[in-house]
Amino acid sequence: AIKCSSRDLPLMASNITTQQRSDETVQWGATTVAATMRLAHAAKINTFVTGGTGGVHRGGELSLDISTDLIELSRTPVIVVSAGVKSILDVKRTLEVLETFGVPVGAWQSDEFPAFFSPESGVKTPSRFNDAMSVARAYISGRELGMDSGMLVAVPNHDPAGENVEKAIKEALHEADAAGI
Repeated sequence: AIKCSSRDLPLMASNITTQQRSDETVQWGATTVAATMRLAHAAKINTFVTGGTGGVHRGGELSLDISTDLIELSRTPVIVVSAGVKSILDVKRTLEVLETFGVPVGAWQSDEFPAFFSPESGVKTPSRFNDAMSVARAYISGRELGMDSGMLVAVPNHDPAGENVEKAIKEALHEADAAGI
């Protein structure tokens, strides 16, 4: 399977249709959060759960390496529940981009936005959801206000093994910075 983001959906769909009419092997795509949002919305599914979302890469202010997941969150009305943005990304800049795009974001029963493997990122969450009803009310309110954006609900990962992974990532990033990489 190849990585399939929202931009790839029409290409994959047309290839599958074309290949089914011939003897060619069908190429499958593994969907990103962005593509899954599009497909969920088309299927009238309002909520889905994933491991982590994409975001702004570290150094993204220079490279402009920003995940389409953030753009899709701004234009597709689906609630995405995840452990936060992936650990190798810049949490603070990702939240800034989501704010710029008008995407409601909150952490589940936490005042701190989680760092995927760890419940702690050092970044205050824009809002807090204490129960499922508060998530539903926020989503419905956005729809009633005519907002087309989705919503990101970040659930902290309290598994102790995650702390070890997060620590290793931070050490590797520090070593890479020290080496000028």
